[in-house]
Amino acid sequence: MTKYKYEYLINSEKIVISFSKPLIDGKDSKLQAAFKKALAKRKINIYEHISSLGFEIRICNICKKEYNPYLNLRFNINESTNLVISDVWYGLITNGKLNYDRHYCYGRNSKCPGLFMNSNSIEYVSATMNLSKEAARNFIHQNNKSPFYIENHDSVENYSNSQARGLAFFVKKYGDILGTEKFKEYSNNHRYWTSKQYQIDRFGEKNGSLIWEEISKRKAITLANFQMKFGNDAGLEKFNDWKVKISPSNSKIIEKLGYEHGKAFINARNSKHAETKAINSNNPYIPKESRLDYLIYLHLVWDETHESMLRFSHLKFGSSFNKKNLSLDHQVSIKFGFLNGIHPNIIGHIENLRYISKSENSKKRDNCSISIVELMNRIKEHTANGN
Repeated sequence: MTKYKYEYLINSEKIVISFSKPLIDGKDSKLQAAFKKALAKRKINIYEHISSLGFEIRICNICKKEYNPYLNLRFNINESTNLVISDVWYGLITNGKLNYDRHYCYGRNSKCPGLFMNSNSIEYVSATMNLSKEAARNFIHQNNKSPFYIENHDSVENYSNSQARGLAFFVKKYGDILGTEKFKEYSNNHRYWTSKQYQIDRFGEKNGSLIWEEISKRKAITLANFQMKFGNDAGLEKFNDWKVKISPSNSKIIEKLGYEHGKAFINARNSKHAETKAINSNNPYIPKESRLDYLIYLHLVWDETHESMLRFSHLKFGSSFNKKNLSLDHQVSIKFGFLNGIHPNIIGHIENLRYISKSENSKKRDNCSISIVELMNRIKEHTANGN
């Protein structure tokens, strides 16, 4: 049987690969398999070799240790049957679609944090595709046809309409008669009319949420809301009356000192408590005018916290760690971070997280168990270790 021999020169050594039939295509799968096997037999790292030839090497952007295993080569075959690598590409084509072509080890490293990540998360897509977080978010939305993504709608108005659960939604889904009946059944529930969803259905996602926030603020039992409703003097009196009624200890004070003197004592005591809370560094106090900013900061910290846990929790706590009856704690507290202008990503970093008992976390409240200097040193060491 005639054998067709092909040679590849590496490190001054000729690798000879034989076939019973001549090669027609330089990307023949049998040629690739035989070539990779020949390099492995000689203990030559194929990734290091093709890197020395100037081709791109896709190392896992999550574990930073292993390579993308779906490596494909193209060869030029000249008349003298010498092989030359002409191109490198990554992935596996299934049903005409290219898959497995990212900067990811696909489980080649059994301890890769990517194995525990949500493959549709911003963190995962950003790392494996070499994208910024904003670009990763856009990629997810554009490649996921969920009606909950605004990118999948022609306009903001169409997006808002798709989220609404008004009469039009039920008619479109069930027809005029059944849709009208289902809408009545849905809206007859009193909780719907007083819910956030009602405001969103009526005014759209953005405006409805803002209106609901304003309604919630006005429902709060505060001096400002009492005075807005009843006027300054009457509002102050009604607010103080309310404070007296809701506290059994206040009733005892009224019985002991009389109504007027009792109210004056309670007001003075409450004012003193507020002042103490504001100046006591062990119990951080958020000024009223900063509370909306604090809520935004709080959400940003928890977003970072969830991403940190998805990416690194199994490394820090172990995959078999039992979290039952434990609470996740920010050692440098969120309030401390807000009051001191610390970036949310630092407070939500994995090095700032620990699990403690629920009772211990309750006692700790908003205090810090480590200094910000110690936290920054931990983060530097974490980064230096390639995480």
